[in-house]
Amino acid sequence: MQIPPIRTANGSWAKNNSDKANIFAEYLEVIFQPNENSSKLGIKNIKENFTNEFCQDIQNIKLMTTREVMKEIKLNIKQKKSPGYDLITGEILHNLPKKAIIKITMLINAAFKLQYVPSSWKIAEVIMIPKPGKPPHDVTSYRPISLVPVLSKLFEIILIKRLNLVIERKGLIPSHQFGFRSKHSTIDQIHRITNVIEKALEEKKVCSALFLDVAQALDKVWHEVLNYKLKTLLPPQLAKILESCLKNRSFRIKVEDTFSERKDIKAGVWCCG
Repeated sequence: MQIPPIRTANGSWAKNNSDKANIFAEYLEVIFQPNENSSKLGIKNIKENFTNEFCQDIQNIKLMTTREVMKEIKLNIKQKKSPGYDLITGEILHNLPKKAIIKITMLINAAFKLQYVPSSWKIAEVIMIPKPGKPPHDVTSYRPISLVPVLSKLFEIILIKRLNLVIERKGLIPSHQFGFRSKHSTIDQIHRITNVIEKALEEKKVCSALFLDVAQALDKVWHEVLNYKLKTLLPPQLAKILESCLKNRSFRIKVEDTFSERKDIKAGVWCCG
């Protein structure tokens, strides 16, 4: 997709694809930083809000079989999706011989055993899509779309299923949360709120509601505090592998056939698969 010239912070114009890619990369690099107040608060002050003890629930992650990996590829990896920076597509995974699937299974199980996610799985290729009705010359008028390696997608699909078993068993997600949960939708949340309002009216009570639209909520997640909280809630093996998932992530911007320099992601979970 062709992007028009982008106005830079000093008022000049980025006209070629290389300049545009780097302008977008610099803009997103600033976004993927912790809030300024985070460093002022310090991790010690935040820890006081959580339990002082880490979770002692020892539960090893169940290793994958080749048959399970083949099933996940068939059901959850779409063949027509755009590839990440490594250019490996879902279609390639669907057409691999069994010997190659065995090797992929070994890689995933090694990641589980070592509690380590390969660095090559944590590089996102980002394309910028214009927002309708916004000025096309403004860097903020574009929505980033993150493309991660297909092996990273496969690994995270498997990890989430292992993680959900622990979350459900321990009841870690409140019943009133509907986002990012299987078989839950916005409609369910609307029904819940409507029922609360109707019940209050029937009982002639006052019903108040507060709606918050938190800017860059996913982009500003503080990794250090998130990792600390995960260690208090999850078995050590799961907490450590999730910490590895967040650590040393990076991205680069793609504009047509040109790429920006790679930039580090120091906050947020948006560029995760």
